[in-house]
Order: sequence, then C-alpha cells, then structure tokens
Amino acid sequence: MGLIDIVDYYGNMFSPFEVTSPEIIKDIQHTFGDVPLHHFGKTAEILIFFIGTMTIVEIVDLKKRFDLIKGFIGTNSKRKLLWISRILAFI
Repeated sequence: MGLIDIVDYYGNMFSPFEVTSPEIIKDIQHTFGDVPLHHFGKTAEILIFFIGTMTIVEIVDLKKRFDLIKGFIGTNSKRKLLWISRILAFI
C-alpha cells in the first residue's frame, strides 16, 4: 500500500504513481475528470435556469402584473380557480 491509493469503480486498488496500464489511466481520467465536470455542468445549468426564472418573476412583480392576474381571476371557488389556472397555464 502506497501513500495515496485509489479504488476504482470495480474495487481495484492502485497507486497513481505506479500506473502504467492505459486502461487504468483512462479510468483515472474518467473518475477525476469527466464525472466531476459532468456534475458541475448540471449544477451550473440548474442555477442559470433559476437565475433567469427569478429575473422574469421580479420583472413581472415590479410592473405589478400579478395584481392584474389576481383581479382577472376574482373568485373564491376552488373548482373555478383550478379551471382558470389550467387555462392560463395552457395559454
């Protein structure tokens, strides 16, 4: 056992300083390069989507358009509110 040992997906333990096999080098590149980059990319994608969505919501709120929608709905019936929200979501 070396100072730093790595266990791959298949349970094989190896030291990165003694690697000569191209298959193991490819596994190391996949494990420490591609996988974190993939997860970081997905996280960044979600955050950018939320930033854009919240920008649109803030603009609509700033221009008082939510009050217009609430005035348009003007009902206390849950069934009617459900149908109006379905039609508005479709549009």
